[in-house]
Amino acid sequence: MVWDPSGERLAVITKGDPCSRPIIAVFKTRLRPIFELLPCGFVHGEGDSSPQFISFHPNFSKGALLTVGWSSGRVSHIPFCFIRNQTLAPDTSCSLEPVGSTHRDLFSEL
Repeated sequence: MVWDPSGERLAVITKGDPCSRPIIAVFKTRLRPIFELLPCGFVHGEGDSSPQFISFHPNFSKGALLTVGWSSGRVSHIPFCFIRNQTLAPDTSCSLEPVGSTHRDLFSEL
C-alpha cells in the first residue's frame, strides 16, 4: 500500500482468492474537512503478470505518478492527472493546515 505525496491517491495491491492474480486498487482520498476514501479504479498487468512493487513519484506536478514493477520484469508508469488539493501529505505532520494557501477548503475534481 502506498499513498501519493499529496495525500490524494492511495494504491493498494489486492490479493483475492488463490485462483485470481493480484491487482492494484486505486482510491481517491481527501483529508479535509473529513477523511474520505473513494474507489477510483483498478490497474492490472498484461497477460498473467502481477504487481510486485508500487511507488508514487515524489514530484509529479500534474497529480500523481504511480510506478509499478510487474512479475514479468516490466516497469509501468501510470499517471493520475488532477489539480492538487494543497494540503500536507498524511505522513509529513500531524497538522493538516494548507501549505502556501489561504484557501482552506479548496478541493478539485477532474
